[in-house]
Amino acid sequence: MGLLDGYTGLLIVNPSPETLAYYGKVEVRQSEVSKELSVLRERSATTRDGDHIVLSANIELPDDVTSVSANGAEGIGLYRTEFTFMVRDAFPDEEAQTRVYDEVLAAFAPRPVTMRTLDVGGDKALPYFPIAEDNALLGWRGIRLTLDNPGIFLIQLRAMLRANARHGNLQLLLPMISTCREVDHARELMKRAYNELVQSGQAALQPSVGVMLE
Repeated sequence: MGLLDGYTGLLIVNPSPETLAYYGKVEVRQSEVSKELSVLRERSATTRDGDHIVLSANIELPDDVTSVSANGAEGIGLYRTEFTFMVRDAFPDEEAQTRVYDEVLAAFAPRPVTMRTLDVGGDKALPYFPIAEDNALLGWRGIRLTLDNPGIFLIQLRAMLRANARHGNLQLLLPMISTCREVDHARELMKRAYNELVQSGQAALQPSVGVMLE
């Protein structure tokens, strides 16, 4: 028998009765804390002088939406879209991505959802898209990788613009920006994606755009 401590990552093989008793108390206390916090879940995050603070959650996959909604988040502060790519055996096509983004936006509309465009490289690798990089964490990753592969980027942008046309609550985040030129190039591709959708008779809505500075 084994016992896994989710707080420390410690795996205990054949735990003693004393160890089981200790972790039993930890489990009970965690349950009590959860109940205590649940009382606060429905209370507005407002300061004593009347300023409201928007509490948003960060997620990695659409399945996270259920727990986020249940715990009173007012929006998504960061949706890391790369995890949708990492759990697959190949790049998701435009239809598959549109369904994923639509699901997340719909769950929180009209509240804002900030989606980060594909940010792979460094410690986040795709098994079907190997990257050889000497400076993995600061080199060819994030926006530079997608700008160098506009076909991949355009598919993601079209999917996002299509989903946003249905809900209107998308905020776009460009990752690992180091120059203004990268932002200008990304916005040019977004305009291209928008025009392609409009010309093909599909609804599209451009979001507000922010950047994550490297």
